[in-house]
Amino acid sequence: MPSKPSYTTSDVQTKQIGQVIDEMMNTSKQTRWGHERRWYDNDFFYDGFHFRYVSRERNKIIDAQEKATIYNPLRAIPKASRQLDGMTNLLISNNYMPVVYPERVNKSMYEQPQMYEVAKEEAKRIASSSGHWIEEEFKNQDIHLKIPHMTLLSGKNSISYLKIWPDATNEKIKTLVRDAYDVYTLGHLNELENEPFLIETAPRLISEMKADENFDKEQLEKISPDNRFASSEIKEAYMTARYGGKAGSDQAATLIQKEAFIKEYLNDDNEKMIKKQ
Repeated sequence: MPSKPSYTTSDVQTKQIGQVIDEMMNTSKQTRWGHERRWYDNDFFYDGFHFRYVSRERNKIIDAQEKATIYNPLRAIPKASRQLDGMTNLLISNNYMPVVYPERVNKSMYEQPQMYEVAKEEAKRIASSSGHWIEEEFKNQDIHLKIPHMTLLSGKNSISYLKIWPDATNEKIKTLVRDAYDVYTLGHLNELENEPFLIETAPRLISEMKADENFDKEQLEKISPDNRFASSEIKEAYMTARYGGKAGSDQAATLIQKEAFIKEYLNDDNEKMIKKQ
């Protein structure tokens, strides 16, 4: 008898969650396989390799430029990078500044006008300090460089991501740009809030993983490096063709880390656990 389908991960044991995440990732892989080939072509077209493409019939990379000679030249094509760079410059030409508005103070909560004015000034001070902190954090995180990077990736692959997270290893907030290859989800939904899952896959140094206190020490002893550029076969081929193979030294050893964000709803199975947390 087949097991009853479960539409939630609240009853999945910790040891089994890896298999569930792999199943979600394979579902996303199957639906976006054709898009990855177009992303590959767009990436190489942006890099100036106008005549390199992935052949479905031969299942390999075809470089038509190799066949060109002085007697049989290929038609010249303007650089796509100029068009995309120009559009990016137009989109980010405005210098946006983060603004934090003061919290609204309810006048009816204060019997004396002086107390009300003091509360208003305190709200302004907090907003000003918060805005100054965000402005400085934007500079520290190099947001002015990451937004153009995201815009270029969106132009080539239709979407890009900015990840913001607290880094336990370095004890600071960090931001990082991810491209369409590195994030697995369902592409037919327009809003990330509606996605049932989001799986980020990216190489990470083994030494950094071993220093991360969020991982179980016993499980860390079982890992071994794969030294891949990406979990996507198409991106792996692109990165290898562009940068060559990765170094095999222990100091540069990496492993593809999968970080999954799964949407869940409260039920009898997970309510007690969530209350404890």
